[in-house]
Amino acid sequence: MTITTKIETLQRVAENNGWRFRQHYSGRGMYGASCVGIAGDNATDIIEAAAAAGITGARHDSLGLGVIVYWPRISLKEGDAE
Repeated sequence: MTITTKIETLQRVAENNGWRFRQHYSGRGMYGASCVGIAGDNATDIIEAAAAAGITGARHDSLGLGVIVYWPRISLKEGDAE
């Protein structure tokens, strides 16, 4: 699966579940690098939905009242559209 296909798959996962897809998230320990993520209420639900679609390698952080699940190895290139 290409990076583009993985990003499109994660976008569909987010849309199908009412979650917010984030194109540029910089997670803990990423030192300014960014990757894609999905924001929602329950990290386990997001991780399981992504895994069912064939996407693994997720990490997650707290966003106050919610969470973001992100994939450090899946990122848009510099200059790609938001």
